[in-house]
Amino acid sequence: MKIPIYIFLLNLTFWTTLLFGGVIRDDININEYTSLANQSRFDCVGEIIRDKEVVGSCVLIDENCVISTAHVFIEHNFKSDTMQIDGQTIIANVPYNDHVGDLKNYSFRFKGKIYSAKKMLIHPLYLDTIPNRDCDIIIITLNTPVKKVPLPILSNTFDELHSTIIGVGYGKPAYATNKEIITDKSLKIAGENVIDSITGFEIEGEKSILMSDFDSPGLNKFNITGDSLPKNLEYLCSGGDSGGGAFKASNDRLVLVGLTAITNFDIQQQARSGYYGQTMGFLRISVFQKWILNNKK
Repeated sequence: MKIPIYIFLLNLTFWTTLLFGGVIRDDININEYTSLANQSRFDCVGEIIRDKEVVGSCVLIDENCVISTAHVFIEHNFKSDTMQIDGQTIIANVPYNDHVGDLKNYSFRFKGKIYSAKKMLIHPLYLDTIPNRDCDIIIITLNTPVKKVPLPILSNTFDELHSTIIGVGYGKPAYATNKEIITDKSLKIAGENVIDSITGFEIEGEKSILMSDFDSPGLNKFNITGDSLPKNLEYLCSGGDSGGGAFKASNDRLVLVGLTAITNFDIQQQARSGYYGQTMGFLRISVFQKWILNNKK
């Protein structure tokens, strides 16, 4: 008798929001990831809270302005659906009736302090058609400024390919193959990866998504793209990481090159290797830099 597998998917078409927030190597202690995340240079990465729960991450780009991925603010109704994978019945909660949430129900936390917001602007192409979901970006104006936080530079170059980035966000982290949440608390996690390819919807001739895969130590067969050698703090973004930052260092300042936007979750690959071999995508800041600067207040 086949036992149904129950999974929770927030969006089957564009991204999969998992229960975890930051999936890490099995052979590296979680403390190395949290220590990196808690460096003061990453204080610009904050939490997005709704109903007292962390639902996403965001990046402070000015004292009263944050950016994040728009899908964090898209709310849904759900219905059950089934699918067959490797002879097993998968029962999924599939979203419908997508709509933008009320900003007053969201708050933003930096360094333990809560901030409210007065205005949000979603990229005009985001809600247009399916391909334009790669324009998954929102600008939020806070009611009060966030003081004494070092601000990143917004990338305006297109040289991200093969670059090493540090991704920072919030969530309940998990090790790659034990598939268990390390803690019930939301933690700030930072991990490393390499930009292996650039894809997605094009704006003015430039593609909008930076892609990476989650490489496994010693198991090259799970490499999907690019170099199979994992970084020391190799990680896969997931869940609450949405809207967090992907950074490069330049002259002692952080350059924000991406926002965590996509986890492509292959169930068959997960059965073989846990979370190794899955891929993730970052919204490419250089493509949206002019739009951000023209619209932030």
